[in-house]
Amino acid sequence: MAKKLKLSDNKQKWVNKFNPNLIVGEPLRPNHDIEKKTVRKVERLTNKMIKEFESEVINLFKKESPAYFAQDASISSQVRILLNKLEDKFYSMFKLEGNNIADYMTNSVNRHSKAQMQNSLKKLSGGLSINVKDLSAETKETLKASASQAASYIRSIQADYLDAAAGFTYRSITQGEGLKDLIPQLQLLSGKTLRNAKLLALDQTRKTNATLDEARMRQNGITKFMWNHSSAGKTQRQTHVEFDGQIYDLDDPPYDRMVGKKVMPAELPYCRCFKTPVIEFN
Repeated sequence: MAKKLKLSDNKQKWVNKFNPNLIVGEPLRPNHDIEKKTVRKVERLTNKMIKEFESEVINLFKKESPAYFAQDASISSQVRILLNKLEDKFYSMFKLEGNNIADYMTNSVNRHSKAQMQNSLKKLSGGLSINVKDLSAETKETLKASASQAASYIRSIQADYLDAAAGFTYRSITQGEGLKDLIPQLQLLSGKTLRNAKLLALDQTRKTNATLDEARMRQNGITKFMWNHSSAGKTQRQTHVEFDGQIYDLDDPPYDRMVGKKVMPAELPYCRCFKTPVIEFN
């Protein structure tokens, strides 16, 4: 059972005197610097793969005459050998670096979440310096799972890119005119892949932040939160605009009619909403 948050003597006297309906803590905002650094790491890794793939394939094509692509089976064999080599290399590269990036992101978000929670609890309690305990064993496992999931999503960037790039490469041999068709397709794929990598990195960082914030709220006796809409982004979920400023229970979040289920801030893909811990008096 969650403990009750202790209030300072002055805060308790104020509560007894004025009988407020609500005490509001500091908002638990995601750290944009951590987001930017995580994005840069993922983009750098992704761009390294893209540049090497393009360089290797283009160099191979330049050694062969485009006029013989459709008739010469050797180019297809050489492409297959090259793509298998690149697939093995990129898989190992993304497995290692993906785990490193996920660990950086998780550890950085964990420190940020702890500091923000301490500030929020201090405001709620009326100035008490409350020690934010280490995460429970259960929450630590949840954190490990978040890191594993983030690493898995990062590895998916490699798999998705290579599937599409390999398809373009083979079709440029059998149906097209070699590099004349292939280069524009790879350029379009490059832009799409880098955009998706950025969105993925941001999304995983925010989800991890939200998971840790909720865990720390529960451990310190806070069961209610105010929904904060970020008002950022070109498009906004109308339901999340409606949730803004409303009070909800951690065990009973609002129903999002657009997706047909109850949701928490930052739960849905690319959601930038966040929580503010509150104490609500009946």
